[in-house]
Amino acid sequence: MGDYQIGSYGLYPSYLIPSPPVTGQDKRQEICCDEALWNVGTQSCGSPLSEESNAIRLWEAEGLSPSSQAIPTRLEKLSQVYQKAVKDNAVELAQRCQILAMKYVQAAEKSNMNRESIRPLAESMGIYIPRSRGRIAGVAHVASLYSSNSSGTSMKIQANLIDSGQDPQYINADLSFTSETPILFGGQGVAGIDISLLIDGTPTIVGKIIVVDQNIASLEYLPKEMNGPKAAQEGWIVFSSANYSVTVGNYPNCTTVPGTISIRDGIPSNLYPSSSTGAVVIRNGVPEILQANPDEMVALAAEAMSSGGTMFQSHLLVHNGESIVPTSSDTDRDVRRVLITLDSGGFALVQIDEFITLYELSKIIEKIPNIKEAVNLDTGGGNVGGYRTIDQSNGQYTPFGDGSEPGEFDDSNLEADAFIGVRQRQ
Repeated sequence: MGDYQIGSYGLYPSYLIPSPPVTGQDKRQEICCDEALWNVGTQSCGSPLSEESNAIRLWEAEGLSPSSQAIPTRLEKLSQVYQKAVKDNAVELAQRCQILAMKYVQAAEKSNMNRESIRPLAESMGIYIPRSRGRIAGVAHVASLYSSNSSGTSMKIQANLIDSGQDPQYINADLSFTSETPILFGGQGVAGIDISLLIDGTPTIVGKIIVVDQNIASLEYLPKEMNGPKAAQEGWIVFSSANYSVTVGNYPNCTTVPGTISIRDGIPSNLYPSSSTGAVVIRNGVPEILQANPDEMVALAAEAMSSGGTMFQSHLLVHNGESIVPTSSDTDRDVRRVLITLDSGGFALVQIDEFITLYELSKIIEKIPNIKEAVNLDTGGGNVGGYRTIDQSNGQYTPFGDGSEPGEFDDSNLEADAFIGVRQRQ
């Protein structure tokens, strides 16, 4: 299988095959399950995997979340069954363990349970819960961003020093489109257009919208370990981060995975179901943005894994052409990027280089003609993302942004399963 192994809904990246969590018990024990009480014995009773399957079915039929006190115990027993299912190549049973575990993690998050109490158990089933940043970790995070991107980080810090609430100049500004950038293959499939806002009576270019004809170009996850020259050779025209990333493990034995649900061709990189209500489902290179409640989000993930599909979870900003971000949302300011779908067909990536809140962003982009749905894309500390013009056939990419941030796509390899791209259909 190469880099992939059986271990979940279909294939699982070999570098993410989890080890059993350490909980103080001997994990070499065989699992013997009483279907009604879920008693786990310390010796093998010779029960087949069908017994575990039947016992899980009882939990699946409950229809209610367990109490917060029961969640760790259930996750532990699910993890034990999952490990045995992986060992025995019982893919369907492993799938059901992961789906139940996702629901229990949702219940744990809703009850504000201490994440550390369930983290090893969740990670053993491919659910990587983001770590909450304390003050020291937060300062260290900002310091690391500053070392790699001093100009952009300084501007971000300055923009966030004063909480001025939601800014009417962005919320109420008129939107217009100005000059067009000739993207690769002559704009037939992709066109880059400057976005201007009328701020203080003056038209000001604040970003770019790259509109894609879905009949000519497709949206896909970038292959693992992609870099600029290789991407150019393979015909990628636009690239962008999808959702934010989290680190799994401790240095130097660590890797990076997307921070929320992310599944590529049925292979999950992370099954953590955040509170975000936006799901991007990509079929045949065409993205569909859906609004999903917690149960629907888990169901979409289950469908993608079982059918070899592709999806990721993110913050839904616009639904049915209107902003759904509440005015009371946080006022953190950053440069922003979004993926939108259009009523007229096709999709677009939008970059706004002003330091704005998510609410201000949603009010800006809802003015885009024919907009249907929109989700937030992560710009990260480096605002990584860019596009190639017709003059850049040598592997160079024009970074999104105003040049103050390192958005170049060079010889460095991008993280796997965290980036999406657009290329001409073959």
